[in-house]
This record gives sequence, C-alpha cells and structure tokens, in this order.
Amino acid sequence: PEVCAEVLEAGVVQATDRLVLIERALDEEDWTRAARAARELAECAGSIGLGSLAAQAEALVECCACLDRVSAQAVGRRLLRTGEAALACCGLRCG
Repeated sequence: PEVCAEVLEAGVVQATDRLVLIERALDEEDWTRAARAARELAECAGSIGLGSLAAQAEALVECCACLDRVSAQAVGRRLLRTGEAALACCGLRCG
C-alpha cells in the first residue's frame, strides 16, 4: 500500500506540474509548449488511472498540432478545470 500511495502521489505531482505548464503556454499562445506539456500530462495521467484526463490532454495535442487557436483554448481550459478536480480527488486518496 505504501508503494502504491507513493506512485500515485508522484503522478499527482507530475500531472499538477504539467497543468501549470499548459496554463502558462495557453496564456502565451505557445502551441509547441502546450502540446509538449499535454503529451506529458497524457502519459502521467494514464499511468495513475485518469484515462479521461489523458484523453482530454491528447485532444489538446491535436488542436495545437493543427494550430487551431480557438479549439486549443477551449479544450485547454476544459482540461485545466477537469484536471484540477481530478487531481484534487486523487490527492484526497493519497492523504
């Protein structure tokens, strides 16, 4: 149980860091940085059982790759809201 909790906690920290990077990149409209952070978020979210968050992150990667500013902002902001809620729930399970 301790190892599982440590892995989950590390994943939550990593995902939180990626959400911060995504938020900054969206504010600056830096689609390359946003896509890179979203790709990393998708990987770590999937590894801690947050498949829907990973799917949203992948959707952001696609919007950024297409340079679709409006969709990237909409998908990115939804990702930030749902990511924050999902990670808060994971944090409660860790504590």
